[in-house]
Parts: sequence; C-alpha cells; structure tokens
Amino acid sequence: MGWEVYLILGLAVIFLISGVLFGDNPLFRRLAVLYSLSLLLISTSYLFHEHPSTLSSLLSLSGYLMFLPVFYINYRLVKSYRKSVDRMYIDPLSGVYNRLFLEEVLSPIVLDYQRLNNKYAVLFVDVDDLKQINDNFGHGMGDRLLAEVGKLLKSSLRAGKDFVVRYGGDEFIIVAEVNTCANTLNMLQRIESEVSAVQSSLGIPISLSVGFACYPEDGKDFKQLIKLADERMYNVKSRNKKPEKCI
Repeated sequence: MGWEVYLILGLAVIFLISGVLFGDNPLFRRLAVLYSLSLLLISTSYLFHEHPSTLSSLLSLSGYLMFLPVFYINYRLVKSYRKSVDRMYIDPLSGVYNRLFLEEVLSPIVLDYQRLNNKYAVLFVDVDDLKQINDNFGHGMGDRLLAEVGKLLKSSLRAGKDFVVRYGGDEFIIVAEVNTCANTLNMLQRIESEVSAVQSSLGIPISLSVGFACYPEDGKDFKQLIKLADERMYNVKSRNKKPEKCI
C-alpha cells in the first residue's frame, strides 16, 4: 500500500473518533460516520489497484458517491453557521456590530493590540437630541437616523481594521488602531464630512457628540478607556460647542 492509502485510512479514523467523542449533535455524528465510511471504501479500493476488478471499481465509485454529497452538506452547514454567527453579532437596526461582539470578540482583539504594544483609540459617539427627533418626527425617523449614522461611521473608517459597535440606544463606540493619538482627529474629520450628507438625506438637522481616549496615553485598561471616552463625550455635549472632540 502507498502512503496515500495510509493517509486516507488515517482521515477515516479521525472522522470516526470525532463522531464518537464530539458527536453531541446527531447531524454532526452522522456526517462524521459517513465521511469515515466513504474514505474507508475509497482506501479499500486501493488494495485492488494491482489487480483491478469490478469490485475495486464499485468500492471506489461508492466511496466517492458517498463522499461528495456529504462534503456538500458539510459546506452548506458551515456556510449557514457563519451566517448565523454574523447575525448574532450585528445590530439589525444600525447594521454595525452589537454589544455582544464588543464583549466576546472585540475585547480579546484589544488585548492582542496591547500584547503587541499597538496603539489604539476608543471613540464614544452620541447622536444628539434623538429623543427630540423621535418626539417631533416619529420613531420611524429616529430609526432611520440610527441606521444612517451606522452607515456613516462604517463608511468613514477602514474596513476590516476599525470596528464600530452600537453600544446602546443612541450611543456608538469606535475602536481603531492608530500610529499616534493625533490620528484620531483625522477620523473625526472624515466622520464630520459625512454628517451633512446624512442631514440632507433625512431632511432634519443632526449632530454628533464625540469623546475619545487613546492607549496607552490615557490608560491601559479597555473598559477604563471606554469610560473616559464616554465622560469626555458628555463634557463636550454639556459645553454645547465644537472643540476638537466634537462634531
């Protein structure tokens, strides 16, 4: 027997063991067993390669006919699982990540930033006067505004590198790697440049209040940086003017 036969047999054993040890899900267990059986049939057909026969052809054909649909079902399951995970971490109204993503995915990413000594900024964004907009124009308009702000923030940032999270209500958090804390001002300028377009689209006056904090200049704990950015945002909102940390 050649090395490829041992490889196929090894894979068959791995699938069989996986189905037994980790097969809490009945569908997963059946898929693992079917994978194992199809690979065993294929490997067995190799035993007759020196003396080909109808039996070896039938074994090989049966193995592949079993393997291909199982592989397709597995592919569909993985694709479906990925979609469900994506939905689990996306806020349906704003289209950005939700708070669960912040806690389960983004927090570990931030820890990796810190281990690598990479600088990052935390921006706390608040949609001004959302309650007043809901009262004057209806909750439908308020929902449209939150959805447009989500699009605005995503389009203003680097895809795959910066993260936007709807923290709750009218509040959003942005986490972005930066070379220096001053780079945060560039992000604010990009966001500001998009606000007028959203305002024109909705036909209502809108504004955002933003506070930010940077690692490591303002602290080394992610939760403390969020708290500090939140406090700075409220300071900006209470002053009701436009310094470098307000839009």
